[in-house]
Amino acid sequence: MPIAPVARLKKDEIVWLASHRCKHSHTYLEHYSCYISENPNRGTIGFFDIETSNLAANYGIMYCYCILDNATNKIYERTITSHELKSGDMDKRVVQQCVNDLKRFDRVVTYYGTKFDISYIRSRAVYHGIDFPAYGEIVHTDLYYVVRHKFRLNSNRLATACEFLLGNTNKTAINFNFWIKAMGGDKESLKYITEHCEYDVIDLKRLYNKIIPYKKRLDVSV
Repeated sequence: MPIAPVARLKKDEIVWLASHRCKHSHTYLEHYSCYISENPNRGTIGFFDIETSNLAANYGIMYCYCILDNATNKIYERTITSHELKSGDMDKRVVQQCVNDLKRFDRVVTYYGTKFDISYIRSRAVYHGIDFPAYGEIVHTDLYYVVRHKFRLNSNRLATACEFLLGNTNKTAINFNFWIKAMGGDKESLKYITEHCEYDVIDLKRLYNKIIPYKKRLDVSV
């Protein structure tokens, strides 16, 4: 069950949670999970995506991440540097900043993040000795499963869902030459990969607003 993140809440926000009650007659401070499910637009929402060198976290590293703030449209992001790629720490600083930025949000929205983005960043964080958000700290919504279970498309890819349901997609092509050259610190490749990640979270927000009414809010933790 998600717990209220009182350490990062303002006094008036804590007072509001303590003075309003959920359907179980408990205050939202006591039943924070009810607050999130019953007031989905009050909490902070971030649309999250990462790009990596390999699909397996024990064989690859994080190149970059992007988190699009639903309220401000600001993108929190960081890309690994060529210097970091040559150091012993590799993606440690990227992972640390990513974890810090994830903690800004009550809810993160991903696309196939259950099987990839969330599990990957958790794996890299634990490897580097970084404190990843514990169970219940952040709520996670994975749009992949909404598309898979609520729509009938020939492919459940994000680009396919956006093209059909929204009329277009911002996604750029995955050119594996960029992903390969990025391992050597090629700046053009790292820039392309970061922009690819930015377009993904932009599409993710658009798709969320379109299809979230068709999902029963069965919130899970990151």
